[in-house]
Amino acid sequence: MVTERPKIAFIHATRLAIDPIENTAKRLWPEVRTASLLDDSLESDLKEAGGLTATLHSRIADLTDYARTLNIDGILFTCSSFGDAIEEVAQRTPLPVLKPNEAMFRDALSYGERLAMIYTFEPAATGMEAEFQRLAKGSGSSASLTSVFCANALDAKRSGDIAEHDRMIRDCTQLLDGFDAILLAQFSMASAAEPSRRVTKTPVLTSPESALADLRSRIEVMQQKAVQSC
Repeated sequence: MVTERPKIAFIHATRLAIDPIENTAKRLWPEVRTASLLDDSLESDLKEAGGLTATLHSRIADLTDYARTLNIDGILFTCSSFGDAIEEVAQRTPLPVLKPNEAMFRDALSYGERLAMIYTFEPAATGMEAEFQRLAKGSGSSASLTSVFCANALDAKRSGDIAEHDRMIRDCTQLLDGFDAILLAQFSMASAAEPSRRVTKTPVLTSPESALADLRSRIEVMQQKAVQSC
């Protein structure tokens, strides 16, 4: 559905992703209307299962179907651990449906071939690395991705100590040298972007910023086509 003021749905698997994406939307796309859907048991169920199961695929599909009842123009998933399930629903959904990191990965490839990714949620790393390699290969790039686990940062965030969370990620960033770009893997890490940018000359990319720019572009193209067809 095309609206004068676009409306998008954020689908979350953790409460920690809600504020980062909502705040980024207010800053970069103030006219957009948003709806947030949360299933905060997805993250723990994924960890317990050891990977994406048929049941988890179905739950992602159910969340997508519900989001579509809200008269939205696009969907952005904010949890980086469910890429394969999101790809499935995107293929059958007539609206833009974005995985959390695909836009950031594309942006990163434009900076060069030596890339570093800091992550704070261990189960997400393998899937994100595979997603990056598929995207790089499909783009004809030989880029490499070095993944760095920032231990205990997520625990600090969950306990409410955002300053400590941001400090840990900033310190990890400061140790990375010789890369063309540094990626902050999880949406929940967005608060550490500015502190990290202050300690390095290397571009620091975040999923919320890249994803919202991509989703906005896709929706605006759809709106223009709708106007032209009238």
